[in-house]
Amino acid sequence: MTSKDEIKRIIDFSTAKKRYDKAIKKDDINALFLGLAKIVRKNAIEEVSQDIKRECEEAKQNFTMTLKDLSMAESMVKKLSLENARLNGIIDSLRQQVCEMLRRDCIVSRR
Repeated sequence: MTSKDEIKRIIDFSTAKKRYDKAIKKDDINALFLGLAKIVRKNAIEEVSQDIKRECEEAKQNFTMTLKDLSMAESMVKKLSLENARLNGIIDSLRQQVCEMLRRDCIVSRR
């Protein structure tokens, strides 16, 4: 039979304890997964933020182009309004001339 001292020499408990101390514990695994989850969440947030920034930039460009188009349209409306007023003036003048001609013809034909 072997004695306890012989068993201790065969099984080095200090080495086993060091291995146990170095082994990954459940808390370490949980901490690792929590850390990974934070990294994944942070990356997802960054991706969404970049997508939103890109969409905002596109919307800004579209808005700027729309404002330019509206400004050009407003300018065209002003120009057409002025032309319309000018043409209405010509029409009124011609209408007055026609009325004058008709009056003269009426006066001449009555004589």
